[in-house]
Amino acid sequence: KYLKHTDYSLSNDYDLADMYYLSKEYPAAIALATKILEREGETAQARLYKMIAYSYDEAGDKDKAWEFLNAYFIKEKPEQFVARDYEFKAKLLMTKPGNENEMIGNFIKAFSLDTLQERKAEFAKVLAETYGKMKDYNSQAIWLGRVYELKKAHTNVDLFNWGLAHYKAGNNIVADSIFAKYTERYPTNIFGYYWRAQVNAAIDTTLE
Repeated sequence: KYLKHTDYSLSNDYDLADMYYLSKEYPAAIALATKILEREGETAQARLYKMIAYSYDEAGDKDKAWEFLNAYFIKEKPEQFVARDYEFKAKLLMTKPGNENEMIGNFIKAFSLDTLQERKAEFAKVLAETYGKMKDYNSQAIWLGRVYELKKAHTNVDLFNWGLAHYKAGNNIVADSIFAKYTERYPTNIFGYYWRAQVNAAIDTTLE
């Protein structure tokens, strides 16, 4: 109603496109943002490409989301990128097999830029899982250590996974200290003792 009773303003188009997106009216948001881009060309705000990418992603079109997110990364100034930009790019890359290294790079950028401890822990967990699938156990162990540092509430599983990754990476001295901590915190659980024994067997290669 306001738009019908006021003079045309480009800023009103931006505001309306934002409202469409926030109201989850994604086709309308895409249509209006695309219209602004066609009209304004290179002078249009780069964030429109990101809005369109998010809208396509919400609508289930990952290929179009990828196309417009790449355009956003080309058009926007690097200093304007935020953690969620890299996170979004990394999550889209997760749907494209063979791009694990690029996905990892974007998650690491998101990790470095984000200031919330909980979100940094989430990024570290995804990175650890990705390195685990790649059988890069040393890197997996590093990021599981970050998970342990950042999580406010730890579980025995956190310690176990961290210790096991170091064991698989051949970092037996570190693995021993982690499983020792496991036995201290969970003295009635057998896994700390069992895996500490496995680690010490790996250390004591001459069986002395």
